[in-house]
Amino acid sequence: MGTDLMCAGDLYENTSLDVNDQLRLLKSQGITFPCARGLCARRVLEEERTFEQLYMYRELFDRRVGGSQEGTYSNLDFSHLLRLARLDQHIRNSLLSLALDIEQTVRTRIVQEATRHHEDQYAIMQDYLMSLPVCEQRRRRAELKTAERNTYVAQEYKHHADRLPLQVYVELVSFGTLSDLYLFCARRWNDKEMQRNHYLLKSVRRMRNACAHGSPVLNGIARTDANTGLDTHMVQAIAATGVSKRARSKHLRSERMRHLVTTLYTHNKLVTSRYAHARASKTLHDLAKELQANAYAITSSDSFNAFVAFLCRIISAWF
Repeated sequence: MGTDLMCAGDLYENTSLDVNDQLRLLKSQGITFPCARGLCARRVLEEERTFEQLYMYRELFDRRVGGSQEGTYSNLDFSHLLRLARLDQHIRNSLLSLALDIEQTVRTRIVQEATRHHEDQYAIMQDYLMSLPVCEQRRRRAELKTAERNTYVAQEYKHHADRLPLQVYVELVSFGTLSDLYLFCARRWNDKEMQRNHYLLKSVRRMRNACAHGSPVLNGIARTDANTGLDTHMVQAIAATGVSKRARSKHLRSERMRHLVTTLYTHNKLVTSRYAHARASKTLHDLAKELQANAYAITSSDSFNAFVAFLCRIISAWF
């Protein structure tokens, strides 16, 4: 056995809890197990998911109020936590695919628009880099130096190392730098639509990074975060799906939901490739089916079921 549990409501010290302690903690919080004596749960904790990766999803369930079990979770089974963890991975995989489509579209769009504006690809890069503060110029140079050690792009970098044209630069830099270049071009060409798109890309980039690094998405969908401005056209597009104003307000108070929905909206708006859109449509409709199946199995979480209804309506309307 590990150390004694130190619980105060939902607080605990997880410095050296072994699986037995973890199961005891879950049970003390009112969480039930799908198999006798928690043997299946034990196997999951030993082989598939860490305790923290599962326990975080408790946020989506209500606690009991009053009585001897006050503060424990009501109708929360270990299998629900595992379902949500697996589903969260499906969500991340799906959204990452969309974010990568958007990133590729931005690369292509910058080069296309530069050609349309008869830009010299070396001159525009020189102007962009000179527009940056000295500290940012250093950061861009450091970012490019990493390309020398990157197996996948090193050859392209070495071929143009002394003087990079725009079409090569966009292939070597991060999404954050690419977005900054996109805004520079939007202002250079006085393109208001591109400027609006830049602010969408901020949310897409955060969603992309969260998905790429395996960060959880679902556990924060019911949180109320600091409210930030939303793109007016996106809000109108959500309203056009039939989602009520009350539901829109409720779901978009969560920063994670704003990033998620903005990624869907931006893909639908910017990605014009039929192939990419068809692939995204299949990916998202498969996700919607899994969401609905899990909602049917997890009836005890109002937050999760409301999220499923909201997201599936948007997927159906936009894809």
